[in-house]
Amino acid sequence: MSIAAAKGAATTLFLQRTLKEAQVVQADNEPAAFALIKDGKAQVYAQNRYMLLGLADALPGARVLEDRFSAAEMCLVVPKGRTAALAYVTEFVEQSKRSGTVQRAIDEAKLRGVSVAPAAPPRENLTPGRGY
Repeated sequence: MSIAAAKGAATTLFLQRTLKEAQVVQADNEPAAFALIKDGKAQVYAQNRYMLLGLADALPGARVLEDRFSAAEMCLVVPKGRTAALAYVTEFVEQSKRSGTVQRAIDEAKLRGVSVAPAAPPRENLTPGRGY
């Protein structure tokens, strides 16, 4: 199996580290990677769900699989020692998820295939240096 992906992209790096029975066919950029599948030079195109849902519309007979092989987690950072800022940002993010603000932003931006992250674990369950 040949899988098209953009050179240097996180998707490509992940696939190169994990695949055992397939070959990653690298293209210079995302449009070139999509062209590989359109031109029959690759069997599969690996990309985030949001982009694939839009691109699949332009490829007759294409379908985006429901499952995934990876997930991208977006994070915020607060400088070390800024405990009040950390508490504020943490509560702001969690409240934004609970209230539906994040989901509304996703919906308004028409980001198909993008979902709100689950609630953060309670602070006491986190290991120092591994979050919060």
